[in-house]
Amino acid sequence: MPQAGDETQQAPVERVHRLRLVFAALAVTGLFGAVIWRLFTIQVLQHESHALSARRMRASVEPIPAYRGDIRLADEVIVARDQVDYQVGIDPKIIPRDKLQTVVKLVCDAAGKPAEHRRERLLTALARQAAGGESVSLAGEVSRSLVTELREALERVLGDKDMRGIIAEPRPRRVYPRESLAGPIVGVTDAEGRGVEGIEKSLGPYLSGRGGRREVLKDAPQKTRIFKVGSLEVAPVGGYDVYLTIESTLQAIVEEELEAGLQRERASAGLFVLMDCRTGDILAMASLPAYDPNRYGEYPEPKRKERRANRVVESLYEPGSVIKPFFAAYALEQGIARREEPIRGLIAGPVTWDGGRQARFGKRRVTDVHEHPDMTFEGAVIHSSNIGLAIVGMRLGKPGILDALRRFGFDRPSGIDLPAEASKEPWAPPMRWTPIYSATSASFGYEIMVSPIQLCRAFAALVNGGHLLRPRVVDRLVRGSETIRFPSRQVDGQPITAETSRHMREILRRVVEEGTAKWLKIEGFEFGGKTGTSDMAKGGYAGQDYLASFEGYAPCDDPRVVALCMVEKPRAHIYGAMVAGPIVAEVFRRMFRIAAETKLAMLEKRNRGGR
Repeated sequence: MPQAGDETQQAPVERVHRLRLVFAALAVTGLFGAVIWRLFTIQVLQHESHALSARRMRASVEPIPAYRGDIRLADEVIVARDQVDYQVGIDPKIIPRDKLQTVVKLVCDAAGKPAEHRRERLLTALARQAAGGESVSLAGEVSRSLVTELREALERVLGDKDMRGIIAEPRPRRVYPRESLAGPIVGVTDAEGRGVEGIEKSLGPYLSGRGGRREVLKDAPQKTRIFKVGSLEVAPVGGYDVYLTIESTLQAIVEEELEAGLQRERASAGLFVLMDCRTGDILAMASLPAYDPNRYGEYPEPKRKERRANRVVESLYEPGSVIKPFFAAYALEQGIARREEPIRGLIAGPVTWDGGRQARFGKRRVTDVHEHPDMTFEGAVIHSSNIGLAIVGMRLGKPGILDALRRFGFDRPSGIDLPAEASKEPWAPPMRWTPIYSATSASFGYEIMVSPIQLCRAFAALVNGGHLLRPRVVDRLVRGSETIRFPSRQVDGQPITAETSRHMREILRRVVEEGTAKWLKIEGFEFGGKTGTSDMAKGGYAGQDYLASFEGYAPCDDPRVVALCMVEKPRAHIYGAMVAGPIVAEVFRRMFRIAAETKLAMLEKRNRGGR
């Protein structure tokens, strides 16, 4: 039997055990209470905060690109558009290591990549697989049809689960289906899709559209993307399609004839612009050498710099004799001269001339190619007499010459919707005005700097009744049912009256019939124009490099178009009538479907046949 002392000793022990149990129960209860309170805090009190954090870990906002609008010619020919290609890659964490080489080889070979590229991509994929890294790009600019074929081939190598490691993301890419056709007008975009030349630049905000965005959820491993229904989504808005006034057939004719002319004359560069003289619409525009926008980045920097400029809009020239009709028209308009008036009757100031090829204007000597002793005012234009127009320039003086240039728009931009238009006060630096030297020089196209587009629209005013029109190369913008039209026939002034314009048409017709451009005459088809040849000065007029020009209108009885051609540094001939004139005549002949040839072409055929 236990003794009373034993019971006395066991009582404290039992109390200690009970206290320990109580403390343990309280500790467990407190722990569970803390856990329950923490769960309550997370799930109830801080629910929104943690839910937002979880969403942020699983969700992201993904941009949706907007496709850039097309650029189309007047007859719907597409010259620029976005093409959807694919960037194909792999996620090396998902592709089994023993199949990685087969997958990389299959994709790279199908995309036409060289062996060096394939090896480099495989090594990158293996390294990232070992490090648990991100995806590896294998090929870009892969077509949709090739992506479909690749998927079918890869499915035979990989299972459904492993196919999740194949990535094919659509990427819009700017392409130019007609290559260099109208290249300097259309322009080009950079790697980020921003316009850097031509219409791509000047109408970039309209072409580019507005990108969209959508919320994307991912699973726990952050691999599978789920587009959440009803989540944040802003649809992309595509850019406007731009319709130009350029006609593809005429553009092709102009480029063909200009290129042939440059080769024939062994010239370094040239330009051509064809304009509807009734509306100001540009029907064709060429600047050579040009570039293929698809290969813009492949040109070496010096060559790209040479080819990128649109000379029609961006260049300034001392134009030579093609400026003479404007001073003649101004003199007629102001009553300073009459068409049949002898040029001798207009002599003013210290001028000495006996009717020969040379004349003295103060101490300066002015020379003509031929003698015209009985020259009339209109004869001075028809035969492009420097002496005759210098006499007119002396009569006009600085106020008249400046006023004529301003009336015809040579002192300001033409307003054409193309970037980088060159414009300045039309005086060639570092020249300063002198009463005799400058008056005579300006009258036959020196000490004056003008752009070809200024010259073309001014020439249109000579023959269209005297209306100075703003040239237009963009007709309209279209997006869905929305259309924005660019106004046609915007008149910026009237430098001469309809009567003076009628006189100038007749004078310019006679330039081709009997004057400096008589070898361009086409039997049964009448057109008018003016020749020009100027020394392209480099620190002085060395007589080595010339600019040969011809401006023309057609047909004579009802002018529809004007054309300007300029050829830089020709080597076979130098005169505008022999270099630029035949190019314009051939364009007119093909445009109006005339079977007959120019007198010059027939003479050349006859000479070739005689050899």
